[in-house]
Amino acid sequence: DCRHLLEWKLLDYYGGINDLRYRSLRAPCPVSQAGPSLNKQVTQWIRILQDDPIRIIRVLRFAAKLDFSIHEDFWSALPQAIGRLKAKVAGSRKVTELLKLAKYGTRKLLVLMNLAFDTNKSLAPALFGGKDGSGE
Repeated sequence: DCRHLLEWKLLDYYGGINDLRYRSLRAPCPVSQAGPSLNKQVTQWIRILQDDPIRIIRVLRFAAKLDFSIHEDFWSALPQAIGRLKAKVAGSRKVTELLKLAKYGTRKLLVLMNLAFDTNKSLAPALFGGKDGSGE
């Protein structure tokens, strides 16, 4: 039996262990020896959020659900993607995400509302506006 010769090692190329330890939501971006590059992190967030704008709401939902903070680079990338959330994501998809959050309780929903209506973020119009099935 050679099992005693095996060594198990967790390879954490994206810094996920520290993200869990510090309860932070961050874009999956390889971490270099010197740490994550600000430009790489913002660029990665922009790509992720433009590719699927509903992820903006999911980030807020998971942060509220898990009591995690959202990495500041998310907020730097948000202006590059917020227009797509309003213009390309149907209201019904947004409602679905908000209803998922509502299942976690009032306090969690209030966390989202605080983020959405923060005057520095301008998120509420995109979060609660946009086209529905009738084109309005």
